[in-house]
Amino acid sequence: MSDAKDCFVKTTAPSPWETRKAEPYVGEDGIYMPIHEYIYEGTATEYRMVMSKELFQEAFKEYIQKEGLI
Repeated sequence: MSDAKDCFVKTTAPSPWETRKAEPYVGEDGIYMPIHEYIYEGTATEYRMVMSKELFQEAFKEYIQKEGLI
């Protein structure tokens, strides 16, 4: 019979397979949503614009200011 044992090495380095949830962000020219919901840690997120700055401003004036919500 073999004397081999299971050995595990603890490391503080992140696993290359760890994932994280991609979050939307507001840029200078509009609102962006990630293309993929989850991405690998340490990789770049791909985004697509869902609303331009101009469209947001128009909607804000139409629906928020006119309704007196602010």
